[in-house]
Amino acid sequence: MKCLYVVKTLSLRDTLPEYPKVIVDGDVIVIVSEDGDRMIWDWEPDKTDAERVAEEIEIGLKSIFYVRSRLIDLLSDVVDRLTALDVPYEMLDWVIDDAYNDVNRNLPCLIERLKSR
Repeated sequence: MKCLYVVKTLSLRDTLPEYPKVIVDGDVIVIVSEDGDRMIWDWEPDKTDAERVAEEIEIGLKSIFYVRSRLIDLLSDVVDRLTALDVPYEMLDWVIDDAYNDVNRNLPCLIERLKSR
């Protein structure tokens, strides 16, 4: 199976990543990746609306990148701990997949519970 994500630890845990950035270029909302690639998100003729939309998109994308990175870090730690507990390496895929599916099924309820803490 090909892994789509590179395990990369954020240097500052309490900050969102610097990229992707979302900019307004004329009436176009553009997503700019860390390597400089640009992707058109949408067109918005009203400059104020375009800037608001760009800011919302940027916060959302940076948050997704942050969560993804943290989940990969946590998963790496879980694998290390399971291995240290002598769980056979061959079992890790299905054990983690089963646990992930269980969490995913209950995610809406879990998020609501966490938000109300």
